[in-house]
Amino acid sequence: MSSDSQEQRINPQFPSLETVSGIYTEVLAHNRENTGVGALFKAMVGNLVTVETPDEESDGITNQVNLQEAVSADTTEALAGTDLAGDLVTFSADSSMSAIGLRLAPKDDVIVDGRTGGRASTAELKPFLDSPTKFAGFMGSLDVDTAKQDTSFRRLAGDVLAELVGDVKSMNTVAAEQLLDSAESDMSGQATEVSLQAFATIMSDYERLGLAETAEFEQMSAYVQRWGEGVLSEYLFVEQKAYLKPDIQGFGPASWQKDPNGLKDRWDEALGFVAVLGQDPRTAQLGHEVSAALEAALDKAIVWSDDPANSIGRPFMDDVRATLAEVARQFEDAAN
Repeated sequence: MSSDSQEQRINPQFPSLETVSGIYTEVLAHNRENTGVGALFKAMVGNLVTVETPDEESDGITNQVNLQEAVSADTTEALAGTDLAGDLVTFSADSSMSAIGLRLAPKDDVIVDGRTGGRASTAELKPFLDSPTKFAGFMGSLDVDTAKQDTSFRRLAGDVLAELVGDVKSMNTVAAEQLLDSAESDMSGQATEVSLQAFATIMSDYERLGLAETAEFEQMSAYVQRWGEGVLSEYLFVEQKAYLKPDIQGFGPASWQKDPNGLKDRWDEALGFVAVLGQDPRTAQLGHEVSAALEAALDKAIVWSDDPANSIGRPFMDDVRATLAEVARQFEDAAN
């Protein structure tokens, strides 16, 4: 009896890992070939665009073909007869995925804006977690070594978390909370709670299968922690601004000085937010964390700005150093 058959016999309520992995391999191929650049490439390979040269008697304009218009028109025409939507139906209706608590569905329409305005691709398929209990049961039935070696399954597991991260971010931010009325805010909070509880249900299975060493897992773990502390909305704002990551890489507080436009405004906003956090006992601890991280980032920014090599070609560095010195004084005043 094959290993697949043994797995089916032991766990008859779940499809085999090979079946699930095979389906998601097809989904990934569909996404590559039928969305974005892949769709354009498929449409263009079979459509040669002819650019006519001017006649000797013409003014060089009449017989020229605009290449962009030609490519866009050929792309639209080539895709008009394809059955991209049929692929969506085939994948989405697969009972194997619903058996493990997942639903494959289009996330966003991918539109290529050419001069003709024609649609050049269909929506990308993403896995949505409909039943955390089923998905946890399926993952609990898997062998650790087998799951670790299956790249398609690892990709599927990562994409499931990525969608949960996106759900939490989209449903619960400080800016959104300030704009929503109380009823809408309550609905947003309930939806966020559903996503966080879903992660809590599958969290231990990700850890057991060695799938916890990802940015998405770390993000969701942090969201659950901050949710428990009652500061998730504020934390999401902090995360968006990178206040807790005092690293010179990227565009966080430690590197704001590389772009002097709005440098003072960024620091004023950050320090103002810390002050607001400190006024509420609920958010005071987060305020301490953010303040410490910002101060560490400021130290790195000052060291970077004081390096003569970083002043070459940057005539604005004197102003930058003055701004950072003022920010440092604000930290000193707040500490006294």
